[in-house]
Amino acid sequence: MAPGPPSWSLHYLARIILEGVERFWKIWASGVPRWIQSVVYGALLGLGVCLALGFGAAGVAANSLAAAIQSSIGNVAAGSAFAMMQSLGAKGILAWLMAALGAAGMVAVRELIAWLRRRFRGLPKSS
Repeated sequence: MAPGPPSWSLHYLARIILEGVERFWKIWASGVPRWIQSVVYGALLGLGVCLALGFGAAGVAANSLAAAIQSSIGNVAAGSAFAMMQSLGAKGILAWLMAALGAAGMVAVRELIAWLRRRFRGLPKSS
C-alpha cells in the first residue's frame, strides 16, 4: 500500500485554505455593500427552498416534499400548479426563479425594515 501525503502537507494546505476563507470573509463583511449581501443571501435562500421542494431537472426528487404531495395527489392533472412546478423544475427555470424571488424578497424585507426604523425612530418607547 502506498503511503499517503505527509501530515505536515495536509496541515499546511488546511492552514492556507483557512487563511484564504478568513481573508475573503473580512472583505465580504466590510467591503461589500449590505444590499449586495442581501441579494446573495436571498438568492441562496431561494435555491435552498427550491432544493427542499424537490422539483429538479430529473423530475420529482425521491423523499422530498414534492414526492409526498405527488403521492397524495395520485394522477397529476395537466395544467395544475403541481404540473407547472414539475415543468419549471425539469426545464431548470425553477432554480433561477426561486433565486430571483429570494433575492428580491430579501431586498424588499431589508428595505421595509429600514423604512420602519426611520418611520418610528422618534416615537417614545412603550413601558
